[in-house]
Amino acid sequence: MAGAPEAAAPLVVGIGASAGGLEALLTLLPLLPRQGLAYVLAPHMANAAHGELLLRLLQRGTELPVALALDGQALRPGQVCLAPPGSDVLVQGARLRLVPPLPGQVSKPSVNRLLASLAACGGARVAGLVLSGAGSDGAQASKTLREAGGLVLVQDPQEAKFDGMPMAALQALGPGVQGLPLARMA
Repeated sequence: MAGAPEAAAPLVVGIGASAGGLEALLTLLPLLPRQGLAYVLAPHMANAAHGELLLRLLQRGTELPVALALDGQALRPGQVCLAPPGSDVLVQGARLRLVPPLPGQVSKPSVNRLLASLAACGGARVAGLVLSGAGSDGAQASKTLREAGGLVLVQDPQEAKFDGMPMAALQALGPGVQGLPLARMA
């Protein structure tokens, strides 16, 4: 007799941020729906000590349960999973995979890898949010995710503390796409 069937994948929202991202996350998380969506966060962290500090700050800022992601963990609606320092987080079906960063990868965890994994899940069951940050991490995968049928929302660069990531994502998404204030992203 086979094991229990894998639970259906929940609706998943991948959120990427870098410089200025803490402020954006602390504003956005309390606004997010508490039911129906599973959240996966990939904020850049300079070192391992930032992971625990970030986790504590995010836990205090929202009623949603926030925990460090575990390899193989099942995604559950109403839960926020934070990529641990030193690992990239990928979504595969209804589970999370923690993988080492690619050689030469500057941004850790990688927003591009998270959003690309969501694109591989495909369709209307996934969304990506690109928040404040320097650089362009998340830009290419934002385009890939949208082309796969996922929803992509980008923080208004004028509202972001650092506009590099939002601007790069908007440019990758093409003409006519505009950033949104955080209050409209929830």
